[in-house]
Amino acid sequence: MQRGRCSLLHRNKAKTQGIPLISLCPCCLRLSGKLTALQEGVVRVSLSVGEFKQEILKTYNAVNKGIFHGGVRQQNVEMDGNRIIILSKNSRAPVLKTLDSRAPDITSYLDYLLAQIFKERIRAEMEERFQLNITAIFKDYDAMTETSGTVIYLERDFQSYLNELPEIPR
Repeated sequence: MQRGRCSLLHRNKAKTQGIPLISLCPCCLRLSGKLTALQEGVVRVSLSVGEFKQEILKTYNAVNKGIFHGGVRQQNVEMDGNRIIILSKNSRAPVLKTLDSRAPDITSYLDYLLAQIFKERIRAEMEERFQLNITAIFKDYDAMTETSGTVIYLERDFQSYLNELPEIPR
């Protein structure tokens, strides 16, 4: 299909369905940064990279709250190719903080176990909520600085998932 003709078809279809037209690109109608395809009356929603990052951080924080009964103090997400990298500042659980000086080997092991539980839960949430195909998750926590690093390694580039996402449940 020719570029101009395709856009014209999308424009006409948008008009007849009462969808406000903001801008057009070939074979793809973009409305408010949300609509990425219009096929036989089906509207497909996708997230911008910024919105996707926000949803990732909300999910990360919710999983953290579920395990530690407290959210993160500060978090940052970076996406590069097939990697999602999350750095966060977390408040250490008071019981672990108390045990750190008396039984550091035990608290190190508990940190390891909690990281394994976290990885299982974040994988399940990310795969279900965002339809991501996750290859591996790497997580480390530094008790002294209360800083956590998580790397989520995807099967393919994160951008390819943005156009495939169904509407995200909020």
